[in-house]
Amino acid sequence: MSALARPGGDIVALDEAARRYRTTSGYAPKTLREYGRWFRRFTDFCAPADVWKADNRDVRRWFVFLAQSVKPQSVEVACAALTAHYEVLGKGHVIGEPGVGTRPSPARHAEVQRVLRGIRAEHGAEPVRKRPLLIASLDTFIASCPETPRAIRDAAILCVGVYGCRRRSEIVGLDFGPGGDGTGYATITNEGLLIKLRRSKTSRASDVRDTVPAQRPALLPGAGVTTVDRHRWHRGGRGPVPRR
Repeated sequence: MSALARPGGDIVALDEAARRYRTTSGYAPKTLREYGRWFRRFTDFCAPADVWKADNRDVRRWFVFLAQSVKPQSVEVACAALTAHYEVLGKGHVIGEPGVGTRPSPARHAEVQRVLRGIRAEHGAEPVRKRPLLIASLDTFIASCPETPRAIRDAAILCVGVYGCRRRSEIVGLDFGPGGDGTGYATITNEGLLIKLRRSKTSRASDVRDTVPAQRPALLPGAGVTTVDRHRWHRGGRGPVPRR
């Protein structure tokens, strides 16, 4: 008899696992934590009423309340959090059974969306832009980097981020070489610095490979790869990249 034809607990366990994969595959752990934080705030706002019985009027009031203290972009994140919990995660998410007890999200209501547009129009402001770290400034920093483990580590992290175009969350999970328990690894090859991620924010279902060449036009020759190699030497060639 095939596994799918077995009665009783096996089928129930398979269904629960399938539901869990379906509901969590589209969200990174950090996103789930952030959505959970916003949904708890909405739960507190609705108390003592049942948050799972909230309608579009409750959501509109909450968004207006939030607009008094947070930016419109945060209100939009709160809107996405409500939709994720109502339509995907469901009541069962808090007890380890995501997908159980879902319902249409009141945040999708036309009146709620009109309120959101009004909040953006009235409270929206041009974002404060920070000066970027330019290649020339990074090269200067690397050239003047002292021979201390902390300084070399900081320079190596900057090189991986800038030359490898990696996110902060991807850098902190890198190990030196395969076999570690991080989310990826970095290693030095003849071509340059090889970065392999087991998962990333934009590609959670497959590996991501990227190579930072040992030399690039318009860059200090081999600066990024050399700096990471210096950090690897100080670390003994093993362990997490971000650790000194």
